[in-house]
Amino acid sequence: MKKRMQEELALLCEQLAMILESGMALNDSLRTIAHEVDDKEYAKILEKIADDIDDNKSLSVALEDAKIFDDYMIKMVDVGERSGYLDSVMRQLAVYYQRLNETNDKLKDALTYPGILVIMMLGVIALLVVKVLPMFEVVLNNMGVDLGGLAYGLMNLGNVLARYGLILVFVVVVLVVYMLFIKKDKVFVSRRLSYDLAVAQFAFAMSLFLNSGYDIDDALDMMPGLISNKVLKDKVVDFTKDVHSGVSVGDALTSSHIFKSIYNRVLVIGFKAGKGDEAMASVAKAYENEVDNSINKMLDIVEPTLVGVLSIIVGIILLSVMLPLMSIMTSL
Repeated sequence: MKKRMQEELALLCEQLAMILESGMALNDSLRTIAHEVDDKEYAKILEKIADDIDDNKSLSVALEDAKIFDDYMIKMVDVGERSGYLDSVMRQLAVYYQRLNETNDKLKDALTYPGILVIMMLGVIALLVVKVLPMFEVVLNNMGVDLGGLAYGLMNLGNVLARYGLILVFVVVVLVVYMLFIKKDKVFVSRRLSYDLAVAQFAFAMSLFLNSGYDIDDALDMMPGLISNKVLKDKVVDFTKDVHSGVSVGDALTSSHIFKSIYNRVLVIGFKAGKGDEAMASVAKAYENEVDNSINKMLDIVEPTLVGVLSIIVGIILLSVMLPLMSIMTSL
């Protein structure tokens, strides 16, 4: 069965947090949630998790056996169970998945409008070179005027599009759908943006660990398995080694270059004041804001660029037709 989407995970974590905070039995509550779920297969899995809890399995083990939840959620639930702060972890996991869903939606939005523009651009150009240019060619030939090299080349392009236009449109549509719905978090995402996303998730996860009662050594030992970005993972490994060898958190943060220097200062002060979890949460939020700004800047660049390219191509096509006509009109 497919992995659960972030929105569904956020809802489930929110429900489990309310259940744990109210003191209700987790197994019975899971069955109640299952009865409210429209997806029958998903409902059966939730009931199976409840049955596993009846058999004295931990929630994290039951979630892992279900094979539809990601490793991050499973490991964080395990942290909550070990620390005795499962309700707090579930509440913050709900926030985490909601933020992740919002970020993915923004990335999808960032791709949607450019994708539509590309399709419209191809449609306008195809219409011009397949229908408009041939009509002008006939008119100009009847008037005894030959098309120039540029216009003649565009005519040949129109013939190719006329033959293979449907195939081209199909390929473009498949490519746009692939970008929007399959690789929406990879396409157009720079290394810097990808890294910032990973750092935001790392900082938020660290705040969860620290808030759940883990000291920084134990929290760092569990972090590499939660990080997918290779650059960040290597830096976290170096950071962990430094901390384990007795280097202060502040010096380790500075030498690892995980965070920007401005955020390092916030974290150093936070750990010295015994508020490392709050400092990490604050930095995570700051990086999320930077990701939002980066996406908006990307949109500000991509959209005008596409419009400009469209205008230039359409202008060249029209000029290739209008210039011979203007030449005829001036000769009359």
